[in-house]
Amino acid sequence: MAKIKLREKIPLLFKYYGMSFSRYMATRFIPASATAFFLVFFLIPHVFPIITELKYTRYLFYAIPFYISLSLFMYPLSQAMRKRREIEERIHLAVTKMAVMAAAGIPREDIIRSIAADPTYGEISEIFSRVLVLVDKWKISLARSLRLIAEEVISDTLRDFMMRLASAIEVGENLSEFLEKEQKVMLVEYETRYRTSLELANILREIYVSTLVSTMFLLSFLVIVPVLTGGDPFVYLFSGIMAYAVTEGIIYYLLRIVLPEESLYGKPRHIVYEFDKTLTRFYLPITIIMSFVLGTLFYFLVPAGLFVQYWPLFISTSLLPFSVVGALIYKDEKKVRDRDKNYEVYIRVLGAAAIASAEGLTGAVGRVLSHDFGELTPLIKNLYKRLRTRINKEMSWEYFMDESGSWLIQTFTKMFVDSVNLGGNPDLVSRLITDNISRVLSLRTERQSLVSNITGILYGLAVGVAMSMAVLVQMMAMLNKTMSQVTLAGLPIQIPIFAVSYDLSITSFLVVSVIAVHAAFSGLILRDLSGGHRFSPLLHLVVIFWVAAAVYTIMQNVMSIVLGI
Repeated sequence: MAKIKLREKIPLLFKYYGMSFSRYMATRFIPASATAFFLVFFLIPHVFPIITELKYTRYLFYAIPFYISLSLFMYPLSQAMRKRREIEERIHLAVTKMAVMAAAGIPREDIIRSIAADPTYGEISEIFSRVLVLVDKWKISLARSLRLIAEEVISDTLRDFMMRLASAIEVGENLSEFLEKEQKVMLVEYETRYRTSLELANILREIYVSTLVSTMFLLSFLVIVPVLTGGDPFVYLFSGIMAYAVTEGIIYYLLRIVLPEESLYGKPRHIVYEFDKTLTRFYLPITIIMSFVLGTLFYFLVPAGLFVQYWPLFISTSLLPFSVVGALIYKDEKKVRDRDKNYEVYIRVLGAAAIASAEGLTGAVGRVLSHDFGELTPLIKNLYKRLRTRINKEMSWEYFMDESGSWLIQTFTKMFVDSVNLGGNPDLVSRLITDNISRVLSLRTERQSLVSNITGILYGLAVGVAMSMAVLVQMMAMLNKTMSQVTLAGLPIQIPIFAVSYDLSITSFLVVSVIAVHAAFSGLILRDLSGGHRFSPLLHLVVIFWVAAAVYTIMQNVMSIVLGI
């Protein structure tokens, strides 16, 4: 099937968003953009004339309608692209489930219904639901329904798969063999896309470092500019810091776009993951209280002069209790990763044991208890106890998935249990699933190597940023001292030099905010890279901020001694 051309793809993207291109432009884009331009260029300046007298800020104000128009145009495109990315990152899982169900001899329409009913597969489930609407309500054949819906699918990968599946159904090809081959193809394509994304992330890492160094140089230059131009030092410094924050934000956004989806933790369906319960009910409240008490003690007990001089260090120290929570989260992440590694072996052994067990999966779970599966062993024991009660076997497996806290275990356990319960060969099903698991774990290992590399770079950059900011503040202090002692009037100077005064208290707050911004984005970058817990940025955020604040304080003292300020 020919690929969709770009001029056809943009209207398709808007249609995928839920509205045609012409209707969106007529009802959303044009009215909202026109209103924004009217308000910014006519109404607001007429009501508040002072805006027209602003020197630099008015240009930022005038840029607002352009930003709104661009955002309005890009939003539906970004939403459609997000759906396409979701499809391409989950299609290998959907095809794997279809393959294991086909191996169990499940009818093809029931396989499609199973995918459509499972929210794990996101947009793929929605697409297959539309296929079933044509089959059930309009009595169109499954093959033709697949072709009709495929025409409107935004992902080339899924569209081509649906067309091949339709052809296989029409010619009567063995569905199990077809899907087994397709699973291998999808896994290879997934690996290729994943590794390509990691390579792009490596390139972005180099761009990030060079851009950050350039921004630091820009900030240093902007300190000197007011002396030569006579402008407001605060405006120049604030502009430079905003440029720095925007740069960090853009790099973070690009990394989120480039990186493939990674989720270590799953979403519980019946019981809350035990660590999450303890974290939100005990660890976080206690940590917030401790941090507040520590900050209050510093404020009231430390002499005022000492606190003002070293306030970045005191504030960062008061936040250190959050690093304890971050360390606990890091420890739990290691446990979940250990469960995932042992799960591959467990599911393979379980499939082989189920063949020889007269009691089915319950007997197989009991037979594998003699093996050691690390962090997974206590959960397997709990699973066996629940299964032996014979109250609700399906719920027993659901509780096992929720207790693990792992996305990988939740996804593949449901796939395995459903297929075996429907009559699939446990050994064959386990082999199909473990092939997928081993690929996922291998790619995760490569990703963790990138995480370790970038972690060292971010900490090194934090030290560099802190040293640069300390030098920046001391340069301003030196310029203040110089300008107060030198009279420029009457001197034979060929270039214009202006006597400016820097407010060091505001400047110190601004430069420390630069350190805080870097620490915050570093934590978010490392969380998205590793796919860890939603609160995992706490560890790196607090530690980076504290290290940078300590370096900033030490460097300030050294520079003040060297410069004699």
